[in-house]
Amino acid sequence: MPQLLVMVTLPFPSTEDPDVAARVDYMRQQGQDWFRSYLMPLAAATMQRAISPLRPGSTLRHSEDPMPVVAILDNRIVTRSYGSHLLEALGPTIRTHVESLLV
Repeated sequence: MPQLLVMVTLPFPSTEDPDVAARVDYMRQQGQDWFRSYLMPLAAATMQRAISPLRPGSTLRHSEDPMPVVAILDNRIVTRSYGSHLLEALGPTIRTHVESLLV
């Protein structure tokens, strides 16, 4: 069982994708907030699917396994207003701790 899941970037769909671009254009024309009502839910769903095997109760995870860690390296998770919404979408089993790292 993996003990570490690293998300280097937040999994927003690319607006270069023709299907995504068409939907975004349509939502813009309708005056809708395409980012919060379309891209954010897709990113949240992708993140939820990625961590689901690590959650307690998953058939892939045994009770004697150490608690896995999910590291989200994209600083937008803490620097943008939508970051907290994405973290909330992951549910209560996710704990966050932010430290300054010296590189």
